Amino acid sequence: MVRPQAAAALLAPLAVLGLAAPAAADPQTFFMFGDSYSDTGFVLGSGSPSAANPFGNPALPVPFSNNGPNWLKQLAVEYNSSEYIVWDLAKASATVDNDLVEVRSSVPSFTEQIEDLFLPNFGDRTASAYANWTDDAIFGVWFGINDATMSFTKADTAELYLEISDRYWSLVETLYVLGARRFFFNLVPALWLGPTGYSEEVRVREHDAIVRFNELVVERLVLFREAHPDVQTVYVDMSVLFEEMLRDYRTLGFATNDTYCEAYKAGTAAVDTWNSSCPYPVDKYFWLNDVHVTSTAHRYIAQAVALALEAIGLPTTFSAENATVGAGAIVAGDAPAGTSSAPLAAATGTATATARTAGAAASAAAALAKPFAKTFLVQS
Repeated sequence: MVRPQAAAALLAPLAVLGLAAPAAADPQTFFMFGDSYSDTGFVLGSGSPSAANPFGNPALPVPFSNNGPNWLKQLAVEYNSSEYIVWDLAKASATVDNDLVEVRSSVPSFTEQIEDLFLPNFGDRTASAYANWTDDAIFGVWFGINDATMSFTKADTAELYLEISDRYWSLVETLYVLGARRFFFNLVPALWLGPTGYSEEVRVREHDAIVRFNELVVERLVLFREAHPDVQTVYVDMSVLFEEMLRDYRTLGFATNDTYCEAYKAGTAAVDTWNSSCPYPVDKYFWLNDVHVTSTAHRYIAQAVALALEAIGLPTTFSAENATVGAGAIVAGDAPAGTSSAPLAAATGTATATARTAGAAASAAAALAKPFAKTFLVQS
């Protein structure tokens, strides 16, 4: 059942920076850079995307880092209103740059995803080794999960996050120089709310690190738009979206929001597997393990991104009228000329989450600042 506030629900986590574009012609080329949340198992050179399989390889459906299709697969297969050709260069455990934060040296970071995978194969958009692309191509970027969670215990992350931000945006700038004009960015989710077993003190530190990382993304995004008025950009505040999902977990069909089952944590054979050692089938859990979420949760991520893409002119089959989560989320960022961007507030558990919108680059970092809730979850 759609709640009365659903029309505004999933629009709330979106900050639209740019003017709407005309609907793109079929097929829609889509490049994705990221980590395990976005990794579909694609291997460049092992089969190219097509109408039969918009991801090229591996054959659908293949779960990766969860118990079923992730948000990107659900977006392209279920919420597309045109043919998607998805070149997913995201790799599990990836960071922005392995020289700054490294999970595994063998995993291509954002740096290698651009320099080693994208540039040699797609850098010349009119003479690509795999597929040519135009100004209508969509470029998705979702990094920071591993950067923040692998570094927040360090004594001082301020300088580190500035270096990461510089590297992140130099890579986005590379894409712009090559001709990319339509971007969407996903911010780091509220992983401090996950079933990590951390003490409250450690959770606070993780929260602060993620908030700061997200602030830098928003701050630099404002500067990027100021430098390039011809781009169309949108971002999804995944921390707000996760807070909303965890608060409204029962409405969304989850049985629990603060735990996971050991039998499921490495993934399952089916989206609704029920292991006898677990009190619920896997699709009734929000968390698959202490960092990743289930395919059911990925569905709501896909819906949020679908609305984000609608905002920059890419038609999808999902609309705000169908939204079932996000009513208390917050909008942050600078609005296009001639519009207003008023701050919104939302109750998250027993605490209130607020955001201040930034009207200029100098204050953009404050956009995602909000008081930290010591009550992390709504207890079942």
